[in-house]
Amino acid sequence: MFNNKKFVIIGILFLVILGMFFTHVGALSPYTWGCAVHHLPYHYNDGHYANVDFFLLSSLVKYFYEPGFINFKEVSATEWSFFCFILSVGLGITRSYALSTYTINILFLLALIIAVVNLLRKLNLSYKVIFISCLFILFVPFFNHYLGQSLHYLTSVSITFLVLICLIALNLKNERSGAIYGSLLGIITINYDWYIWYAAATCYFLFYYKLDSFKKYLVFSLVPCVLWMYCISSTGTAPEHFRTLSVLLHDVVPPWAHYFNNPAKDVIFPFIVSQVGLVVAFKMLTSYIYWPLLIFIGFYISDIKSTVKNHIFSKLIILIFLFNLFFILVLLPFEWENNPRRAIPLIFVFLSALIYSINKAWSSKNPRIKKTVLALLILSFILSFSDTFFQNPTVPVMEMGETIRTPPKFLLDINKLRLNVQSIPNLPVNGPLKMSLYPKATMNKEYIPKYVLSQLIFSGCLYLLFRFLVSLELLPKYTQFIYLIIYIFSLMKRFL
Repeated sequence: MFNNKKFVIIGILFLVILGMFFTHVGALSPYTWGCAVHHLPYHYNDGHYANVDFFLLSSLVKYFYEPGFINFKEVSATEWSFFCFILSVGLGITRSYALSTYTINILFLLALIIAVVNLLRKLNLSYKVIFISCLFILFVPFFNHYLGQSLHYLTSVSITFLVLICLIALNLKNERSGAIYGSLLGIITINYDWYIWYAAATCYFLFYYKLDSFKKYLVFSLVPCVLWMYCISSTGTAPEHFRTLSVLLHDVVPPWAHYFNNPAKDVIFPFIVSQVGLVVAFKMLTSYIYWPLLIFIGFYISDIKSTVKNHIFSKLIILIFLFNLFFILVLLPFEWENNPRRAIPLIFVFLSALIYSINKAWSSKNPRIKKTVLALLILSFILSFSDTFFQNPTVPVMEMGETIRTPPKFLLDINKLRLNVQSIPNLPVNGPLKMSLYPKATMNKEYIPKYVLSQLIFSGCLYLLFRFLVSLELLPKYTQFIYLIIYIFSLMKRFL
């Protein structure tokens, strides 16, 4: 699976990940100091600082840490559950929130990069193209700026990307088992913001990639979600697994229902909504994928027909794009938050297109084209680390929902600020990392059955993901067994 070139590439990329982490950890993370820029509170976390959303994780983490009651109506989103489960495993060993979240983020980003390297080799890309492509991925603001944040975003998105990578690898093997694909997609249904991914994959299997049994796919893919909803509802509180979608629909349904009730009254309503959606979509996309990269991709993507013809999984990527675009154009204009993380599926799509474009460009005999690729890589590096190199908050702040909701010229005002207390008086500053011990777990016999079922759902899905990755030669052998040893050790250490 590994040879010397792979070891060198992965070793260098791991060092890059560590560099990203130490320059964006805790108070250095844009998602933390961005709160100060927008005059929002932030949260203290074991000597470091985190985004204020961090405290929303605590009750859900405790639910996975030890048997007990939780009122799910008070939990902001159970779609964070997968990360909270993984965090509880880390807490069982380290007893430190900060240390656990940092370690988990680094390991899952490393796993994602290793899987990308191995998948691209299966697609016969050269090591130079693979290395450059992985650097571009790491310099995407989302990965660089969220790595040192004690929240679920990076790990949850890495899990979803790993599932998609497995799906593509199975396509390359011409696997047609509905049960296998269903088991794989079921992992997404208990993860963060899963609707678009699942809808696109289901349409892909229904219309383009025929399985031996579509019914088996549906059954296997929905089992984790159904079991998790049972765990939630069995506590005596309402199922909250669809809260993000339900809140969004609460804002979206009334204006569209009013339009369809009498379309003649406001004929151009769909155009106005889509116009607003396009503006929001562009701001979201360019906050994660720098616009020079979009131009570069556009130059090479014109020949996409040959790629779609040669690789059936390209249709899946197109479906993800279309579903996310529909989501943004039709639904997001009415959402109050307009958080750019709603465009995360577009990150996957455009990174796929970027890798395709880099491979096409690198195969050119014109040395200027290769120099252009390297120039874009350097530009991405400088922009992603502009807060570190120049103490300039502008580029990272573009990723925040608060910025998306402001006029474009707001960035000119932000560009006048610098990341120091003279410019931003309430700027958070990291102190020494403190190992404040999380308490030992207790056994509440009344809730043990529900606790065991929840553990089986999430530990089983994570084991299944690692097993898929190993069997497809995307991660090193025995990764799933290493995970099982860590998980069992965490259970023993927290209870004994």
